Amino acid sequence: AVHLSPGEVVADGPVTLRATVASDLVDQTQHVLVQVIPPEGWRVEPAERPVSLASGGFTGYDVTVHPPVGAARASYLVAIQACGADGRPVEDVATVHIGSPRRRFGTEVSVALDIRGVLVRPGERAEVPVLLRNGLRSPVRGEARVIAPWGAWELVGAGPVDRADGVDRDGRPAVRSASVGFTLDAGRRGRVSFPVRVPSDAPAGSYWVLVKVTYAGRVAYTETVPLVVASR
Repeated sequence: AVHLSPGEVVADGPVTLRATVASDLVDQTQHVLVQVIPPEGWRVEPAERPVSLASGGFTGYDVTVHPPVGAARASYLVAIQACGADGRPVEDVATVHIGSPRRRFGTEVSVALDIRGVLVRPGERAEVPVLLRNGLRSPVRGEARVIAPWGAWELVGAGPVDRADGVDRDGRPAVRSASVGFTLDAGRRGRVSFPVRVPSDAPAGSYWVLVKVTYAGRVAYTETVPLVVASR
């Protein structure tokens, strides 16, 4: 695991962040190369460092991030990356604001459904479109996940139903979701969509649907809209 702290800082010049690296192994030493990736045109010291961690161990060190002279007043992401024991990359990010933040933390990427509701009949198809706008001065990678209640899972591509009663282990109505990844360049807009496919023998019913978006350690939700399967 890797971590940068503080996770959010206001700066008008060089700023120091604390990098922390922890081992996910319990029976052997782990050797990793840690990289700190600043926004384009920025400089960071050290940009990378090899680290050896005893089983279950951790270490930390300071990194200094240097914004360029005249950097625009905006919010930027600084990332820390390393490869875990399974070879998969792990990442954390810190937000550096030049000047006062223009957006509240967690709202830098705006998310909205481009539809007021979905009305379909058996055998028809539709989609749930999502509009995204990146208000950061850094690219963001994220995931959009469509969420719907039991009875609508297969309609929005969330997979087959495992339990016939649609109830979770605590006796509450279960919810399932399907996801798609996205990348947005700084200041750009984007669109993702989730298909709605209604089997020809589907019964009429009224449901709801929303989309959850995660990016750079943040979570955002769209509004909830109706999903209605009309009778033939």
